[in-house]
Amino acid sequence: MTLSLNGISARLGERTVLEHVSVTLGQGEVLGVIGPNGAGKSTLLRLAAGLLLPSAGSVTLDGTPLERWERRRLGRRIAFLPQERTVHWPLSVRSVVALGRLPHKGFAATQSREDADAVARAIAEADIEALADRTVGALSGGERARVLLARALAQDTPILLADEPAAGLDPAHQLDLFARFHAMAARGRSVVVALHDLAAAARYCHRLLLLSNGHPVALAPPREVLTADLLASAYGITAYVGETDGVPIVTPLQRLT
Repeated sequence: MTLSLNGISARLGERTVLEHVSVTLGQGEVLGVIGPNGAGKSTLLRLAAGLLLPSAGSVTLDGTPLERWERRRLGRRIAFLPQERTVHWPLSVRSVVALGRLPHKGFAATQSREDADAVARAIAEADIEALADRTVGALSGGERARVLLARALAQDTPILLADEPAAGLDPAHQLDLFARFHAMAARGRSVVVALHDLAAAARYCHRLLLLSNGHPVALAPPREVLTADLLASAYGITAYVGETDGVPIVTPLQRLT
């Protein structure tokens, strides 16, 4: 499936938060969206998920604007993992993960074998088997993050949009997360991930979209985006950019005055 953002702009109230952004997500690609706080990363993902309408431009899936897609059909094609980790009901972990199957069966339908297998697989992939029968409200922030990741994985869509999914995860589960995204891409699925970890962006993303003040600064492979000049321009920092044993390394050093 082809997800395209075509010259999109977005306003929240009186403020323009994105302006003239264009990108087409490639099949089997992990696209990283980076930029400082307030750059428009979360808004871009919400537009790509069809949760917001652009004030200009269009977001299309296989050439059809998202607003013309029936919501359950769209939910079988695009999964959205939000930055917020709040779960408002005292549900078990397994029940929360099973909510990812709603676009496939609706509220009233009973769980099929396919649904049960997808939920079990997502729980295993997110490494939360030991938490499956616990109440979500009793979990730590990092554990809830993994539960909500599993809910998105259970949706089993060709496209996954993830807004800062590594926030709150310990280093081992951060590595597992990005390895999972890479494995999904290797099977032909596509991932858009907004993130602040520049080292992870360099190592795991096929392309990076760098935003600053709502404007696209660069869209290219990581080596072309994570340069000293672009990082200074977008973030106002100096940084070390190199590699160790073939693994890209990006380390912020100091803020520019």
